[in-house]
Amino acid sequence: MTEKEILTCLESEYREVFVKTDSLPNPYIGEQEIKAILLGTEPGNGYNTRFEYAFGLENPKSKYIQTVQANLYNLNNLNLGNLYIQNICKNYFDCDSFKNKFWKEIAKLWVPLIKGELDARFERNIPILLSADKILEVVLTETEKKRSAKFYYENLSFIDEDKNVFERVLIPFYRHFRYKLSKWDDYRAKVDRYFE
Repeated sequence: MTEKEILTCLESEYREVFVKTDSLPNPYIGEQEIKAILLGTEPGNGYNTRFEYAFGLENPKSKYIQTVQANLYNLNNLNLGNLYIQNICKNYFDCDSFKNKFWKEIAKLWVPLIKGELDARFERNIPILLSADKILEVVLTETEKKRSAKFYYENLSFIDEDKNVFERVLIPFYRHFRYKLSKWDDYRAKVDRYFE
């Protein structure tokens, strides 16, 4: 489906949570050579906030990117300048993804479009950083079991290309305070080494 078709579907079938707007946030594109793609769940969190760019990055002090930036400060080889940032769901909702009972089925509508956009722009060797564990609910292949966030961090595990629909390495890079890289030295070191 095209973006317009997805939005039409959401407006007719998911009125309970869908918020119609004149425009959707653009992806944020760092000014350096892109080393990774960062994916969020959706723009906003149920408030009337509207963004020009994903994560509100028209404002360099956006509160929506602060936890990601805190993790980036713990790395030597990644920063906002070498990231491409987009959301799985491009549209706004009247609640955040964890309160949205339709998020998973709506996200599944967006995933093929997002994959197509990423494939058109980047070689497959550019990995995806996942800002939320919830994203794994819609991107793992049918044969791959979703594991806990803690599992990935404790076992220094990434998700291989053949285990997800994006066919790229997926790197858990969660915004939740439990997964601040400052608390996970071994995992932080593995992420940093990946981008040397």
